[in-house]
Amino acid sequence: MFVVERVFTPALETSAMIEAHARLEPCITERDIAYLGSYFASDRTRSICMYDGADAERLREAHHTAGVAFARLWPAHPVPAVRSERMPLFVTERVLSPPMTEVQLAAGRAAMAKCLAERDVTHRASHLAIDGSRSICVYEAADAERVREANHTAGAPFERVWQAISLR
Repeated sequence: MFVVERVFTPALETSAMIEAHARLEPCITERDIAYLGSYFASDRTRSICMYDGADAERLREAHHTAGVAFARLWPAHPVPAVRSERMPLFVTERVLSPPMTEVQLAAGRAAMAKCLAERDVTHRASHLAIDGSRSICVYEAADAERVREANHTAGAPFERVWQAISLR
């Protein structure tokens, strides 16, 4: 699995998103890459897309051929959780130094359980870079501040938290 991070300045219009996906679709298909889904910031300035394929180079080539830019591309392990679809989604981006293992990430998530529950925040999924240097976590919550507070109280550092729209 691979995570592709994109940043849009100015915010991406819906028509431009559809056009970029239409250009990218045949390029990933011919390289045996499957699109798994995306999270878009509600203000349309960021996105995270997940793909399944043999290697990162094929995914880079597909984006280059389609003319679709990205900020970062990294291999990841999916760490799924249950989705209730009752609250908005929020993405937390993390740069991990020192890098973490899947076991450490799972232990950290378990340690955060009380902080999340106290703020009515539900963990949906995590994606950990293969080298352990980055992760994204997806939460359900009433607002971004609850996600920030839970992470801060649990001692889980993060770069940013943003509201997302799930495209699957």
